[in-house]
This record gives sequence, structure tokens and C-alpha cells, in this order.
Amino acid sequence: SFTISDDGSAIYYIDDMSEGKDYGDLYKVAISDGAPQSPEMYDSDVYAYSIYFLSDGRLCYYKDVKENKGELFVDKTSIDYDVQLYSVSYNEDSKQLLYFVDWSSERSCGTLKRWTGKEAEKIADDVHDFSVTADGKILYLYDYSTNYYKGELYLFNKEGEKIDDDVVAIIVPSTSKYHTAYGVGGGY
Repeated sequence: SFTISDDGSAIYYIDDMSEGKDYGDLYKVAISDGAPQSPEMYDSDVYAYSIYFLSDGRLCYYKDVKENKGELFVDKTSIDYDVQLYSVSYNEDSKQLLYFVDWSSERSCGTLKRWTGKEAEKIADDVHDFSVTADGKILYLYDYSTNYYKGELYLFNKEGEKIDDDVVAIIVPSTSKYHTAYGVGGGY
């Protein structure tokens, strides 16, 4: 498992994986004057199957993954634990990383949180799906029924503001600066 930075300045790869394990040591190979330098260990015990770059070039990866949840890191900084692997989204314009923790596959919801470079902030519990508007505000479906396929739509700017009931899905125009790692909504 390896990935190359968008600017071509480094290669990251997993090595030293024990047989039957899904984690190993993450190495970085800097590229200088078009030539690879000696590999250096970047971090240890990194989950091998979810290493990627945010649109601003920062490296995301996980540790201690069990049942598609783990501790999320950005450039060696621990962001949060119990993060649902396939829910992380980054909005370059608003510089916010959004993700689910405590995801329940049975109820199809979790706690929506955001990280803007400081401490992680809880947006709301019992969130099914979310999206970011062009101006950086967060839309989310709260208290979604998997029997009736609808929930309450909220807009979060500094606090949650209810917009409507019986909402089936969030549809917003996509932008090239919006990065989703493997989809939103926890299980899509």
C-alpha cells in the first residue's frame, strides 16, 4: 500500500506488516532533485488500507482500526478516536474536516464532528448524513428513520437551526474543492 503526494515531493508506504495483520509501519520517501531519498519511518502501527491526502496536501491515516472505526491522524496529529473510516470529508474553502464518531450501522447514524486545526467540535448526535454548502455551512440530516427514509434537516453555522421535517436526502452542488474520502453517510 503506497501513495504519492500531489506535488510529487514524497512517497508514503506501509512496510513491516505481520502476516494476517492489517497494520504496519508507515514510511516516507522524500523526492529531492527528482531522486528518491532514503526511507524514514513516519509512524508505526498504521492501518494499511486507508491512507490518503486532503486537498490541501496533508496526510490522513488511521490507527487501531476495529470494525471500520479507528483513531484518525492528520500529519501525525491525533484528531479523534472511534472515527468511522468512510465518513471523513474535507472542505478546503472553510478549512474544516468533518467526520462521524460512534457510528451505528443498525441505526445508520452517528455523532457528527468537525476539526479545523484545533480541538474537535461536536456538531450533533444522531446524524445520518451531511454536506457542506459553498459558503462553508454544514447541512445535516438528524433523527433519520431507516423505516421511512426521512429525517429532519438542520443547518449548522454556529449552532443547529432546523430547516424542515421529512427530508429524504441532502442535494447540494458539488465543487472541485470538496474532498470526500470514500463517501459520506457512513455506509454508502
